[in-house]
Amino acid sequence: MPVALEMVASSLECYYSHKRLQHPREEIHDLP
Repeated sequence: MPVALEMVASSLECYYSHKRLQHPREEIHDLP
């Protein structure tokens, strides 16, 4: 996997895990 895609995947993982921590009972539909 190219480094750039790896960074994007890592960023998305951090973003969504952070959103889940803020709103644990809500499903996440929005995109960054």
